[in-house]
Amino acid sequence: ITQLTGDPRDNALGTVSIDADTGEITYTPTIAETGTDVVIVYEVCSDDGVGGTAAPICMNETLTITVTGPDTDDDGIPDVADVDDDNDGIADVDENGLLDGGGLPVDPSADTDGDGIPNYMDTDAPDGSGTLPDGNADGIPDAYDADGDGVPNHFDLDADNDGITDVV
Repeated sequence: ITQLTGDPRDNALGTVSIDADTGEITYTPTIAETGTDVVIVYEVCSDDGVGGTAAPICMNETLTITVTGPDTDDDGIPDVADVDDDNDGIADVDENGLLDGGGLPVDPSADTDGDGIPNYMDTDAPDGSGTLPDGNADGIPDAYDADGDGVPNHFDLDADNDGITDVV
């Protein structure tokens, strides 16, 4: 089994892995593919030959995968499209206070700079001004994790870790 990346129907941007022994196809999508249908075109060949010939017989097939992305609060809306990922009543853009290059609030689950890393895991400042500090080196810039507990503010029901939920 071989992926046919040159086929115009194949729009996969993520990583395609094909197990040669089992034929199992594993796909790891990019953030940009969330909410889309990804088409993988592949070729399956048999080298058994037909009618006494040793020539392989090959067929092209397509696999369509709908990429939904994570849904932290289980409300049926993927985080990348959800305005309140933890369902605490506070919009995600209001839980971090960062602005993009145009002065608009930043959605932490989006990928403002298009590098395939969600904003809340990306040390590239969304306004293009440099890098964001990650004081405790937990992979979440401090601007997205006010209390430093490793849970980004937009997923954290107690973002300041004062023992009182964000919405009372």
